[in-house]
Amino acid sequence: LLSNEKFSLILTDYKLGGMDGVQLLEKIRKDGDETPLIVLSARPDQSGVIRAARFNHTDFFGKPLRKLELLKTLERFTSAHLSHSGRFQA
Repeated sequence: LLSNEKFSLILTDYKLGGMDGVQLLEKIRKDGDETPLIVLSARPDQSGVIRAARFNHTDFFGKPLRKLELLKTLERFTSAHLSHSGRFQA
């Protein structure tokens, strides 16, 4: 899907089948994609947060989500993406 589509933002859970959210992030970045990515986790562990922090345009949220914090991050990522691409695609 990611090789065929371009997204303005990727929002994923940390726990995925076959890999975790940071491994997904690593794969996306390895492919040269700088799409902003937010990883959500019910049990954020320090190593996952540290691994995610190595990458640009990435944030890590624990659950339950703080709505205002998430909205501010979404606004920051989408406005940064708009300034680089000139358009927004959901």
